[in-house]
Amino acid sequence: MIVVLIALKRLLSPNNNYEEMDSKIKRTFSTFTRAPYQDSIAVVLHACDFHLEQAYKDKENYSLHMELYDRLKSYLTDLKDYIHKKEQNERKETTTNSKLIP
Repeated sequence: MIVVLIALKRLLSPNNNYEEMDSKIKRTFSTFTRAPYQDSIAVVLHACDFHLEQAYKDKENYSLHMELYDRLKSYLTDLKDYIHKKEQNERKETTTNSKLIP
């Protein structure tokens, strides 16, 4: 809980400029497996930030925003686990196929 509040404080600091942050974010991916998911992950991360900010600002609906934040984080965790498993399978296939080539 304290970590969330510290993150919110940094997020809402007067020096924080979303446009400036967005322009600095560089997305890189090491495999083609990740490429199709990058945009959706970015949108969900933005929604997570939004709900953290709203939880801080809207004390009356704090629990709603934190619940939505938790759901989004769970979605991201599941998606990233899926991507990692898919990458591992692709590496295994590549290794197996390269061993078959004489």
